[in-house]
Amino acid sequence: MNRIFLKVIPIAFAISSFFGKPPIANFQWLNISASTGQVYVGESFTVTISTDTAATFSVSATNATVGGYEPWADASSSKSVTITPINVGPVTVTASGPVSNEDGSGDTNLSKSVTVNAVNRPTSNPGTNTGGSSNNQTNNNQTTEEPKDEKKDVTLKSLSVSEGTMEPGFDPSVDTYIVKLTSDKTSVEVKAEATDATVTVEGTGKHTLKEGENNITVTTKADDGGSKAYTIRFQVEKKPSVYLPLGDSKDKYGILTLDNAKKLDGFEEIKIKVNNQEVQAIRNNKLKVTLLYMTNSKNERGYYIYDEKSGKLTSVYIPIAVAGKNLAIVTIPEDMKEMEGFTFTKVKVEDTEVEGWTFKDSKFKNYVLVYLMDENGEMKLFQYEKSSNTIQPYSNAAPITMSEYEKLAKSDALKPVLMGVSGVLSIAVIGSIVALFAMKKKLKK
Repeated sequence: MNRIFLKVIPIAFAISSFFGKPPIANFQWLNISASTGQVYVGESFTVTISTDTAATFSVSATNATVGGYEPWADASSSKSVTITPINVGPVTVTASGPVSNEDGSGDTNLSKSVTVNAVNRPTSNPGTNTGGSSNNQTNNNQTTEEPKDEKKDVTLKSLSVSEGTMEPGFDPSVDTYIVKLTSDKTSVEVKAEATDATVTVEGTGKHTLKEGENNITVTTKADDGGSKAYTIRFQVEKKPSVYLPLGDSKDKYGILTLDNAKKLDGFEEIKIKVNNQEVQAIRNNKLKVTLLYMTNSKNERGYYIYDEKSGKLTSVYIPIAVAGKNLAIVTIPEDMKEMEGFTFTKVKVEDTEVEGWTFKDSKFKNYVLVYLMDENGEMKLFQYEKSSNTIQPYSNAAPITMSEYEKLAKSDALKPVLMGVSGVLSIAVIGSIVALFAMKKKLKK
């Protein structure tokens, strides 16, 4: 009996389970949708949130602001939230919160998101509809933006001046230039052409100049309101107020400022008094030379050596580099111009033409003599050999090549040695003779 009871009980329990009340399904959901797939930056779109039971939710968004909303929805009603993009790019809106379980057992936390693309509004496209349902996304993406109204190019195509050189050279993006002019320049003509032929250019033509700085502005103007200004600063040197003669020359040399003078290595700028007026000068203490930057009646400019003790100009000073030596062309004394065996004329030292001498003897046609200041400030004659481009001090002897000169220098260096050896040998011979006589005297005794 017990065995039968034990077998019947499981069967009865299985039958009652099969025909009993089924368990309640635990299904719940949260849905979120956007009114459009694409929107302009700064314009709003709507996000709708719905559920099949009941939910308390919160809404957050990236790259956008979230408008006010009621954080509750159920199966009979949905809730809408206004979203406004801040920048170009994707806008992701997320709804999250506890959703009630259908079996009344509690809540389940759910989260859902939707993404909308934010773009810039075209400059002119009033017919585009950014609202509506997400079904319009394809049409919005295919909308062709109208081209933007571009500003006219107001740069210059060219800019030039009739006097001097603009520094730096013309570049449409550079708007300021400097032109240095000598004191004899009293006017200048400015020419310019706009890149866009419809743009007007003002400030061109002839302009009067005065000493010092003169600013001339060239301006471009477009009918859309755009403009650009280019300024040229003309720096006109002051006319000399102090003049000095050079030797017996009747020409007068005026002292200029150093504004347009070339800088010389080894010289420093100083101020000295000439004829009781303060002027600019440069000085080299190693050479013991003071230079003034001057101009003559032909408007030729350059440096001249000034003797501060005598208050006189003594020579022209033109720097020249020859065969690696830093020398200077100086004024040749009158009593040196006529030398026996030479012809005083214009000669070339490398690419520089200077006053000098050629040899009358045709055997020395490759040689010339020039009068220069050396690196120690001493003025002397130099012998220049054209074919080998060599230069050396002239010793008033017939010209020789550099190789011959080096051989001679070596032989001169041996002379003291040979003289010393000769002296030693002479003493030895004399000593031998004295010793020989002494031996003879001893033998006679």
